[in-house]
Amino acid sequence: GNLDTSEFDPLANKEYTEEQEQKELLSQTTTPELEADDGFIVTSASSAQSTLSISALSGNISPDSQTSDPITKAVRETIIQPQKDNLIEQILKDLAALTDRDLAEQKRKEIEEEKDKTLSTFFGNPANREFIDKALENPELKKKLESIEIAGYKNVHNTFSATSGYPGGFKPVQWENQVSASDLRATVVKNDAGDELCTLNETTVKTKPFTVAKQDGTQVQISSYREIDFPIKLDKADGSMHLSMVALKADGTKPSKDKAIYFTAHYEEGP
Repeated sequence: GNLDTSEFDPLANKEYTEEQEQKELLSQTTTPELEADDGFIVTSASSAQSTLSISALSGNISPDSQTSDPITKAVRETIIQPQKDNLIEQILKDLAALTDRDLAEQKRKEIEEEKDKTLSTFFGNPANREFIDKALENPELKKKLESIEIAGYKNVHNTFSATSGYPGGFKPVQWENQVSASDLRATVVKNDAGDELCTLNETTVKTKPFTVAKQDGTQVQISSYREIDFPIKLDKADGSMHLSMVALKADGTKPSKDKAIYFTAHYEEGP
């Protein structure tokens, strides 16, 4: 199984290519519950869950080999596509004010020709980076993109959670400390049949304090962070896998669920 097909993530301000997908679909969400924790879900390739539209979130997406998994469908329909729509709306506004009318019309036509598709050609063209970057500088657009992502992932986590009654839904990751290094942990992810899909390794990196700027303009000092080795693909996979990893606070501790930000990785079933 390979990682989810190429998508453009406006919030991350980057393009996802086949190679870059080994990282993860960066996402943010807040969940109004106790302490945040890492989670995972594995959907068997033979399960009806991998081909049926299970919730209203994914009901309007036509099933095909690339969008058969309900969680991926939900992510695309409630997060990625609305973000793209808002981003394109801002780009069109910027083009309308562009002095070079010939260039503006050329780009408008590029968008128009792809309006019923994923706009992957437009977003994947390096020549369009300046228009994308300019649109992302708009404060109101930033707020829209963030609110779409927070609401969308909150819904996805709640809908597909084992605690919410979803069969085989997101479960807590059981990390185990390695014998000789307390800052190194690992967990083995298995499918329903008990077959090993992959081993995830996590390292807590302690560093000299450094300052980073948040999206709202405030600054925070970082003294430690976590590194997780995500697989590029699941060679032994039989089904789809979704990971949801909590971003630790500046001091290296877990945040509460109502303030948690998650890094999520989606792996599609397939050859």
